[in-house]
Amino acid sequence: MVAWLVAGLGYGDEGKGTAVDYITNRRRASVIVRYNGGAQAAHRVVLVDGREHVFSQFGSGMLNAGVLTHLSRFMLVEPIGMMREEEHLSGIGVPDAFGRTSIDAEAPLITPFHIAAGRIAEMARKDMRHGSCGLGIGETIEDLRRMGGAALFVGDIRAPQVFRKKLFDVRQRTREKVVDIMSQALSHAEFGKNMAIFEDPVTMSWCLERCNEFAARVRIVDRGYLKMLLNGRSPVFEGAQGMLLDRTHGFYPHITKTDITFTNARTLLDEAGYTGDICRVGVLRGYFTRHGAGPFVTEDADLTRTLQDPANIDHAWQGSFRVGHFDAVAARYAIKAIGGVDEVVFTNLDRLIGLSELKFADTYLLPKMCDGVCEELFEMHGSSVASDIRVAHVYDRARQTLLMERLRRARPQYVNVAAPICHRKDAVEYARILARELGRLNVTLSFGPTAEDKMVL
Repeated sequence: MVAWLVAGLGYGDEGKGTAVDYITNRRRASVIVRYNGGAQAAHRVVLVDGREHVFSQFGSGMLNAGVLTHLSRFMLVEPIGMMREEEHLSGIGVPDAFGRTSIDAEAPLITPFHIAAGRIAEMARKDMRHGSCGLGIGETIEDLRRMGGAALFVGDIRAPQVFRKKLFDVRQRTREKVVDIMSQALSHAEFGKNMAIFEDPVTMSWCLERCNEFAARVRIVDRGYLKMLLNGRSPVFEGAQGMLLDRTHGFYPHITKTDITFTNARTLLDEAGYTGDICRVGVLRGYFTRHGAGPFVTEDADLTRTLQDPANIDHAWQGSFRVGHFDAVAARYAIKAIGGVDEVVFTNLDRLIGLSELKFADTYLLPKMCDGVCEELFEMHGSSVASDIRVAHVYDRARQTLLMERLRRARPQYVNVAAPICHRKDAVEYARILARELGRLNVTLSFGPTAEDKMVL
């Protein structure tokens, strides 16, 4: 039996959904455990019959009959959005999604108040936006850190009076925070709509009603349930977002507040007494993308126009969808920061066929920036060439801010691989070269969105 741990190694949008679907479909995994993130996930899965779903809170293998989902206590749960997602699944022939899902009672719960507060905070940043997804992830985590056990959890829904009081307290806390910053957000077109969530008494009653409906439809379980669930089953631990956004290793302030590493997954396996094999899977596109603000060394305007992605359009909160060449320096950094991977899945390789050239960055040029700091942040060759980014294993905001500033001004040094890319075999050879850049790893290639579009290199 094998436990598969799946994480993105980029800035998100790497193709984690199709990788998880492939593992459940072809490697016979039968339980998907969400071990970080929340409703901001957008993991697209497509079946050969044309049905597709963008998974947000359910596990990305749920289009396969009998596969189960477990939302761990490290997952942030947004009940109203999850019910909307279940409606779509039911509409495409998956009527039992809630029946195949369990949720840890200790999972933090996202409310409309968290969502509105996070959006107003992003409005107040004006031109210094962090690139929020606008779904309340950061606000919910901050609330959890401040309040501890007094924060709102999924299990509180089972006690209506407790839930009502905690929900009221969330509204009060988030409203107080919003009042402190609202003067900086007043001019934003979305401010009034989001502020109304705090002022309209209907919001509270509507939220209570919808969460009561949610409680009646889901299986809320205690921490020990996962041990029983994994007994005799091969699990996939499905991560959200990407390592280059990790709260410790990302480039501050353009980070998430969740832990993208495999730490939570390993904690859950240890608690369940799991003794089987573990395979750590990192997912990357054959090129790089970034949704929203932040450094992006290999960003390329021509590629952004050429490789437009209908599934990843410009977003009101995250910002524009940006595309660049493959960044081997950033990919190696992500692999080191996550503690290593055993396998890498390269996705979207079919998108490369027809390009006039393929190249990747194997070093960065850091001109006039090495003031004694670069050697601490990068593996340097000479005074201005960086071959790798050094990993800090403890959280250091000042260091990651310096790193972000250097990356903003870094220039990629490219290796040209092939031109033009006419056939699938050209993309396969390109993937072989990328794999050698990343180390001795098992490699799976994806030439389309379905499980049938995958091949082992």
